[in-house]
Amino acid sequence: MGFITISGENQIANKQGNSETLNITHFVLANIDGLDVNNEPVNRVEAMPAAGNIRDTLPVTKQGYVNTNQVVYSLVMDSAIGDYDFNWVGLIDDEGVLVAVTYTPLIQKRKTAGSVPGNNLTRNFLIAFSGIQATTAIAVPAETWQIDFNARLHGIDERERLSNFDIYGHEGFLSDGWKLERVGTSSTYNVLPGVGYVGGIRIAETLTQQVTATGPKSVWLDVSLQGDISDVTAVVDFVIDAVSHADYTDGNGFKHYLTKISDIAANGDVTDVRVDGDGLSQHLLDEDPHPQYLTEAEANALYKAKTAIDYPIGALLIMDGDVVPTGFLKRNGAELVRASYPLLWAYAQTVSNFVTQATKDSDPEAYAGYYGDGDGSTTFTIPDWRGEFWRAWDDGRGVDVGRGIGTWQADEFKSHYHLGGIAEQGPQTWFGAEDAGGGTREYVTNNEGSAITTSNKTNNVGGNETRSRNLSGTALVRAY
Repeated sequence: MGFITISGENQIANKQGNSETLNITHFVLANIDGLDVNNEPVNRVEAMPAAGNIRDTLPVTKQGYVNTNQVVYSLVMDSAIGDYDFNWVGLIDDEGVLVAVTYTPLIQKRKTAGSVPGNNLTRNFLIAFSGIQATTAIAVPAETWQIDFNARLHGIDERERLSNFDIYGHEGFLSDGWKLERVGTSSTYNVLPGVGYVGGIRIAETLTQQVTATGPKSVWLDVSLQGDISDVTAVVDFVIDAVSHADYTDGNGFKHYLTKISDIAANGDVTDVRVDGDGLSQHLLDEDPHPQYLTEAEANALYKAKTAIDYPIGALLIMDGDVVPTGFLKRNGAELVRASYPLLWAYAQTVSNFVTQATKDSDPEAYAGYYGDGDGSTTFTIPDWRGEFWRAWDDGRGVDVGRGIGTWQADEFKSHYHLGGIAEQGPQTWFGAEDAGGGTREYVTNNEGSAITTSNKTNNVGGNETRSRNLSGTALVRAY
């Protein structure tokens, strides 16, 4: 551990006594032969190393306080610094006073040379002295920059792995990535390039790899995430044997995740057992990938129900145009498929104006207001209201007695009569009346007492039916 030198202690006391600021500015790195790194001087008497032993003098990178009695100085050395070794570290102030020193086992500092990466080092020095924060005038807390980046970067890697695991599970392969294919009839097998995820670790290969195996065996991937001097990479090993494998942690603390990608039979045939990780294609093939949402059919049904709101199945709707709104059909006697209109079919079977199709066809006019059972198995027919007036069912009121739902009535005059006319002409008396066949007149003579009947008819007037004033519309039934 480090220590404050006697000269450093005197400097701090002097600065505090004179209300001056102690300004520590540089780290000094040295390599001293024969230095006993395990035994720092008890009397804390330490001098600057000889010039020939000093390897580097670098400015303080960061400084911060831990509390009022502790401050920290940090030195960050990137891969542009080097090459040298050091085992002695000192802190000096702006007056050149050696304030603190620490001994350390020999440390190598190397800079990047071409394709060979250098290393990055961080050295931290904690100075504990009563009132040292005020003496150094350090106002920045150390926690704002004293970060264990190794732990943080490892945490980032692990969070990424877990995120992949959440998406792909323990394993998942995209398309033909890492698929095993036999080369002819040989014992050599190609491993196709592509992307996969094992234990949440992404493994990508751009080239075809080859393995050699004789069956019956299985081919496994052993995947781990291991670091070098500047990065972490996915390491993939092939395991070919006839036993099962589980994930494990090796002696260096690296976690290994294993998955089987193929089985090789005794005759050399390959069975691909990779887990499909192409979630999108599977998602698109799934008839209901999001059960928490409405399917298209359900949404359409809901939409249709909303557009036909307040009209129950079987309800009558009169439109003043020929456009049929969603949810309705024309009441035109059509034959419908039961499976296509299950709600209306269910309704038809519950009403009193439902008959067999044979009955309905026996008198289409009389049964125009009835539902029929169609072909008896897959279809049914609906009422035909075209060209008819609508009349509310009497339902026991006594105005239109003897009627059932959907029954048909022909046109009819209410029962009535006409008064006849009598006229006299000379000795004869004339009497005029009209029967159902047209005009008929009779006359009787007073002197003979006999009657003569003649059949004289008035001209026809009116149309082909008896009706009231009306406007036409389209009769509809709520069908779905």
